[in-house]
Amino acid sequence: MDEQEYFDKSLTCKDCKQEFVFEAGEQRFYELKGYSTPIRCPDCRKKKKLERENGNANARPDFKENRRDQWHDKSIY
Repeated sequence: MDEQEYFDKSLTCKDCKQEFVFEAGEQRFYELKGYSTPIRCPDCRKKKKLERENGNANARPDFKENRRDQWHDKSIY
């Protein structure tokens, strides 16, 4: 099996618009884990993760909770 060569890539963060380096070692790790190329810089990824963990309204919603509320009529309980 041929091993792919990786090179550092310069990417632009979706949130802060700053350039960041997606290093060769990170690329290999992401590929092994099946992750897609990051769209946010490390600082913005950390910030987004904290927002999700703290229940910020602008973060990704808890889909499981929303689905449960959608299908259960609370007035009958």
